[in-house]
Amino acid sequence: ADPWFNVWVLNQSDATVDQYTLEITIREDLNGDGWTDGSEDSFRLDTTFANASFDDQWTLLSAPVSSFVNLGTGGDGQFNGNLDEIVVVVAGVVGGSGSVVELDLDQFAFTSGGPLISSLTVFDDMEHGDPFGNGWFAFGGAVGGGGINPNSTDLPPVDGGAFSLETGWGSGGTPGFYGGFGRTFPTDLTATDHFNFWINPNAGQDYTLEINLQEDDNSDGAANAADDDEFQYNCVVSPAGPCAISGGGWQQISIPLADFFDDNSFFTGGNGVLDAVPVASGGNGQLINVVIAIIGNSGSDVNFRTDYWAFSDGPLATPTLLIDDFENGLPSGTDGDGNPIGFFTFSDGSPIGIALTDAPPAPVPGSNSGNNVLAMTGNVTAFAGFVHAFENAAVDTWVPQDWSAYQGLSFWLYGHNSGTTLFVDVIDNRNPGSSRDDAERFSVTLTDNFSGWQFFELPFSSFTRKEIGNGAPNDGFTLTQVHGWALGTLNTPGEITYYVDDAALYGVAEIPELAVTFAAAEYEIEEGATGQITVKLNRSLNSDDPAQVSIDYFTEPATATPGLEYTPVSGTLTFVNGGPSELTFALETFDDTKWEGTERVILRLTNPIDIGAGFALQAAAAIIDNDAYDPNLIDDFERGTALLTPGEITVLETMVLNAGDAQAIPGQDTLETFLRIAPAAGAAPRAVLLNSRDAVAGLRPTGNSYADRKLNDVLDQLDHLLLDSNWHNDYYFSPGAGKQAMHDL
Repeated sequence: ADPWFNVWVLNQSDATVDQYTLEITIREDLNGDGWTDGSEDSFRLDTTFANASFDDQWTLLSAPVSSFVNLGTGGDGQFNGNLDEIVVVVAGVVGGSGSVVELDLDQFAFTSGGPLISSLTVFDDMEHGDPFGNGWFAFGGAVGGGGINPNSTDLPPVDGGAFSLETGWGSGGTPGFYGGFGRTFPTDLTATDHFNFWINPNAGQDYTLEINLQEDDNSDGAANAADDDEFQYNCVVSPAGPCAISGGGWQQISIPLADFFDDNSFFTGGNGVLDAVPVASGGNGQLINVVIAIIGNSGSDVNFRTDYWAFSDGPLATPTLLIDDFENGLPSGTDGDGNPIGFFTFSDGSPIGIALTDAPPAPVPGSNSGNNVLAMTGNVTAFAGFVHAFENAAVDTWVPQDWSAYQGLSFWLYGHNSGTTLFVDVIDNRNPGSSRDDAERFSVTLTDNFSGWQFFELPFSSFTRKEIGNGAPNDGFTLTQVHGWALGTLNTPGEITYYVDDAALYGVAEIPELAVTFAAAEYEIEEGATGQITVKLNRSLNSDDPAQVSIDYFTEPATATPGLEYTPVSGTLTFVNGGPSELTFALETFDDTKWEGTERVILRLTNPIDIGAGFALQAAAAIIDNDAYDPNLIDDFERGTALLTPGEITVLETMVLNAGDAQAIPGQDTLETFLRIAPAAGAAPRAVLLNSRDAVAGLRPTGNSYADRKLNDVLDQLDHLLLDSNWHNDYYFSPGAGKQAMHDL
């Protein structure tokens, strides 16, 4: 089949030329030398764009390669080699001096036998900020009216860009047809089966959006009531939904095209089939208009913001994951380490209790009859609340969940407008190998300044770390090992009951920049064991990441002595795309028989290659002593000589002896620290005496016979004292002889 070349082109509306030609040249490489020479072909596709198409909308440019112009650079005139390069040139510009062309290009692709079929077709992302200048229209109804405008401040959490579309309608309280709005924009719905849009409806309103898809069914490029089809879906927006919840914040709605019914109330022609495919692709015409009629159900005003209308293969609706709907009781128990799991309460001593009820003061909006909610009742002085620590089916194991793919946590909460401060905690990861609740907490506060049910969406980006003194890791809000969640309240004005339902995860998390970090702030290793130090990525490597990334590691001394208590290590950890996102290196420690307390080693990461520096590039290894404390031990000199006072002619220092050394003591550890008493710097005592003896001899003759006799007596005594037989060495006397010599002196 003839290959087709495809590229998406967006001409920006702020371009000022009248028209231009986009020249796209493809060059082949027949011999595999990596470039195009005189015996190989080049072909060019020319497409002219006029200013009418400068509309900030993506357009798919597709053409069979056989339709490209042969530039005659050599070769056989056929594109039958490897692609060497694609060259894009803006040429044939028509416009005034200083005028500009602004365009975006995306997804260069070759397909076999036909154009690229996109599974996502954006009808309008509202980024033009000028609805009436881009095919939008509005019209009044039988009982009311309204209009549309751009909005640059209220935007959805995903695909929001810089603008949304806002609309407001009213009838003075009369239910019925208020009017409507829509857009004319011919669109190919090939390979799509859902219509999607974002909506943020004001609270307390009740209305129906009649969404109408008007298609060309006779290939004339227009939508006419007598010739063409219209398909309708009724989206009910109210405090209970079901299509969208008024006051529920931004919601993404995905409607299967199969759920649109053929509406013959206005459009009476067509074939009764939603088949919006252009003639060039074998169909009978494209989608021409999307029109929304506003029907007031209660007479309330209608106000909402909307954005990112798109057709897709499969729904685009923001994924959700239900965490707790309270329809299966409140299981509780303990894990194998005695930690409470399931549902349990906490407090400062204030009374607090939780229970299920199917009779809250009002039903949860959109809920069915008999729906259970959790009721939390307390009269709180300082703080109290409940925790759901995630459990297994047997309620005997604490089981974490991975929330990292989601944007935030949502739930329904019944308020009393009491002014009380409530808080929501996410109980994140624990230390590796932990047997207790040392999980890291991240928290956000709410104010009870509303009455009745209110729906909350709390993005994880709004949570901050809460220190509760439990030795938790401090490695950031990873969300990969969430151990539970909690709802609590600070001081209440008296006994109060809060109701909560349908805690769920919502949204799609942005993929964070790839980073590497220690998995824990401290790693405990029993002395004599070899510990494994875990280093982890903040997420798995994906197709957009390098084939491999790396980080260097090394140890530094802290209170543990290198070579005596552990073996220093250094090296490189390399993470491979498709491999594990956690790697380890070993740290060997040595056992002994003495109590020394916990000693620590500094661990460091450095030199990240093709990866960002994560939350913690420094950690510690704690060498846990396994020996009993000896209250009778005065000093074993393991901690040096800082607390010892040397004599005037001595220096104190420690030395380490191996068990195999000649001076080792029986039964010592493999390595033992000793105190060594050494002479101070300077002359030895015997040398000092010799110098003194010579100084005395140098005093003679004095000229006084009596003085000379006395000096001779001193010299005799010094000579006797300095006899070799009296000295063990230049520092110490011989036992006995030295003592007698001093006595004689």
